Amino acid sequence: MDFYRRIVTEILPDKLQRVPVPDSFFGIFKLSVSELASLALFTGASGFVVYSVYTTCQLKLDQYRKASKPNSVGKGTLVNISWRKDVSKVADTISADEIGEKVAMCRCWRSKKFPYCDGSHNQHNATTGDNVGPLLVKK
Repeated sequence: MDFYRRIVTEILPDKLQRVPVPDSFFGIFKLSVSELASLALFTGASGFVVYSVYTTCQLKLDQYRKASKPNSVGKGTLVNISWRKDVSKVADTISADEIGEKVAMCRCWRSKKFPYCDGSHNQHNATTGDNVGPLLVKK
């Protein structure tokens, strides 16, 4: 941590004082070649930092918007995107005899073996930033 403190409080201010920033726009023409190179390097590095921060924030904002995008009815996000869409409310029944010692039940609605979990939540979590996992049922 001392390394970062030293960069911010000692090294960076010293380097910024050496940047040949002209007093006016036309002052650029009075700079030497080495001063122009220093100014161009500083401008490029500053632009890169600003661009990196902007694109990172934009990506996170896009992920947030995608996760909270309203459905076709306009009432929040859809959870079930494919399972038994022909019924108004999905309710599945599994008898205790069908369950072995332990079974994983899907809670993300992305499983191809729904209502059993096939690990599809891992892809869903990576895409949306969600943290959903299966419901584990034991006898």
